[in-house]
Amino acid sequence: MSSAKRSSEQQRNVAFVKRHKKALKNPLDETTGTSKCIVRVPVSMYVSLAPTYMGEPNKGIKKQHLNPMIMKYSSDVGGVVLGYQNLEIKDASPDDELSEHKLIKVSADTPFGFAWCSVDLYVWQPQVGNVIEGWVFIQSPSHIGLLIHDAFNASIKKTTIPPEWTFIHNEDINGSEEGGNDGDAEQPRSLGHWVDENGQQLDGKLKFTVRNVYTTGKVISLEGSLLQDEVPGQQNRSQAENLPVVSNKKIIFDDEVSTENKASHKDLELSKRVKEDNGEEIVYESNSSSSSGDSSDSE
Repeated sequence: MSSAKRSSEQQRNVAFVKRHKKALKNPLDETTGTSKCIVRVPVSMYVSLAPTYMGEPNKGIKKQHLNPMIMKYSSDVGGVVLGYQNLEIKDASPDDELSEHKLIKVSADTPFGFAWCSVDLYVWQPQVGNVIEGWVFIQSPSHIGLLIHDAFNASIKKTTIPPEWTFIHNEDINGSEEGGNDGDAEQPRSLGHWVDENGQQLDGKLKFTVRNVYTTGKVISLEGSLLQDEVPGQQNRSQAENLPVVSNKKIIFDDEVSTENKASHKDLELSKRVKEDNGEEIVYESNSSSSSGDSSDSE
């Protein structure tokens, strides 16, 4: 199979996964009540191989390509790569497909070799609507911070904490602790803690529903919700959060600009033709009034 054919086939597979990704949900583990977010993802990769690894291509692929992926978010698989297994170079010798010897492409214009390989990636792949459990490590009046698998951060905002819950500030209970012995061990400093509708203090593990998944570079973080009847990403959002995102670009016409602004910006000039990102051309007059109007808007 040629490289070009494999590339087009891989592109079709990626497009298929992206189209149907929203319809796929991680299954729920009935014993724990949490979603199974660690999945096995078989992938095919076209990789380069440094000359030093020509005699040990499997070792080279691991060190050059697979190991650097560990514990980092990958948009190709939609999650954080935790590990890999079953690495295999796929280009077999054309003389015998069952041969143990594999074919690595080498050209005269580069010392690197190139080969197709297949590998199973184990990926932490949280999705909106999944139920996840994390350890509570930060409590404040505005949010609850959690740590998942001792590696990933999640935050639950006050707007998605049940209204029956109450945050108890430390100063509210200081009066009962002032009479304690000086020999008592010093307690860790904290703003306070949350208590549920039954007066039970929040501590240890906490289950929540994934509301949003944020990815920044190779890092992933979650926003959760403790509300049972919330549709993830829609309910209990403030009016400002529900507003649509619109462009901040605006074209100012001469009759919208006050005389005072024109006078104060009379020395500013714009080029006669400015092309917007959408390809449409906007023509400005070369006199000072049009340039002053646009300048006043930008400030």
